[in-house]
Amino acid sequence: MNKGSAYNKLHIFQMIVRSGSIRGAARQLEMAAPSVSLALKQLEAHLGLPCSAEPPDA
Repeated sequence: MNKGSAYNKLHIFQMIVRSGSIRGAARQLEMAAPSVSLALKQLEAHLGLPCSAEPPDA
């Protein structure tokens, strides 16, 4: 993943967190929800860990 691609995926993740959902982020980014979901999965694969907007269960 190049720098621009990684930055874009981080921006998408930020929008998911801010909006509270993939669908909300997709609306704000003017993207299809499946594209936002795919970007999140690609970011998770690149980082090697799950990215979650919700705190993990304690």
